[in-house]
Amino acid sequence: MKIIGYFLFGENDPQHFGSLPSTFLTLFQMMTGDGWSDLMKTNMFNCPHPHTFLAPLYFCSFVLIGALIILNLFVGVIISEMDDTRKRHDQETNEEEMKKDSDYTLLLKLEYHRLEFEKNMNDIMEELKRRHLT
Repeated sequence: MKIIGYFLFGENDPQHFGSLPSTFLTLFQMMTGDGWSDLMKTNMFNCPHPHTFLAPLYFCSFVLIGALIILNLFVGVIISEMDDTRKRHDQETNEEEMKKDSDYTLLLKLEYHRLEFEKNMNDIMEELKRRHLT
């Protein structure tokens, strides 16, 4: 988008699109929403080679795409932070539950999980033996 703006509007508006660095700064300014409509109108009417069709297409699409990218980044940060908060909450809840349980209850839970593990391992071993025998 930067190079397109440089080639389309460089002659019309050399202050904003005369070089690649100035074009980059202009596009950053547009992405923030600051004065992009004035830049568009300048390149539509107040210039040596007006672009009455390309200027609105270029400027509006750039502002729209820039806004969507910023919105996606914002939403991504919020979702990531909410997921981290939920994980921390789940971990704290689990730790609190374990503290409330007596030693005997914890031993029973451990024994239950050990038996489930052994059962699953036996099932897997039986399946592997069956596959190798056939």
